[in-house]
This record gives sequence, structure tokens and C-alpha cells, in this order.
Amino acid sequence: MATVSGQQVADYLARGNDTAFIVLAAQHVEIVTAYVRAYTRGEGFDPVAGEPDDELGAVITAATARLVLNPAMTRREGVGDYQVTRGTLEGFTLIELPCCTATADASRDHHPHLTGASRRAHGEG
Repeated sequence: MATVSGQQVADYLARGNDTAFIVLAAQHVEIVTAYVRAYTRGEGFDPVAGEPDDELGAVITAATARLVLNPAMTRREGVGDYQVTRGTLEGFTLIELPCCTATADASRDHHPHLTGASRRAHGEG
């Protein structure tokens, strides 16, 4: 999969024609990609291009969608009798977590004695 873009996130949310939203989504993609790369210790990303595999790309797209729709991470808002509870990015969902965990576990299984920083120093991540 190619690097996830703001356009892809906007399309995922049916807002692909909203230029301002695409720009905002692109900023959030960078943040979420960094979260995923840290969680997996770089596993699941092409070592040369830095692009995520398909599973991690899907996680980045969905998690970015949650963040870009609620960047303040407000849980609940209300006026009078009307209240809305919003989704927030507080980690990965039950659907996303296996994709990230399997990738991170593969990294630890390959070199269990190395930490993430040590793997990178040894060209492993």
C-alpha cells in the first residue's frame, strides 16, 4: 500500500471534495502514522519507502478518521436535552489492534533480545 494520504481519509469519510478537510486529514495522517510505526517498532513498513503494508494502512486510515473528526477529543457535548457522544482516538479499536499487535509481535519474535531502538540501530526497523 502506498502511504496513506489526507485524500484517502477524506474519501473514506465521504468528504473527498472538501479541500480544507483533506489538508487537515493529511496533517493527522502524519501523527497517526507515527503512532502506528512506534507501536509496531517499524515492522510492517517498507524499510526503503517507509510505506505501511495494507493492514497497517487500513489502521492508519480508520484511526486518522476518528482523530480528524474530533481533533479536540471531546467525549461528550450537550445543549439542553440534546447530547452527543463522539468517538476519540484513545488507542486502537478491537478491530485495529490485531493488525498492529501481530506486526509488533513478529518484530519481537524475530529479535526478542532487542528493543525497538536497538533494532533500529542494528538496521532491523
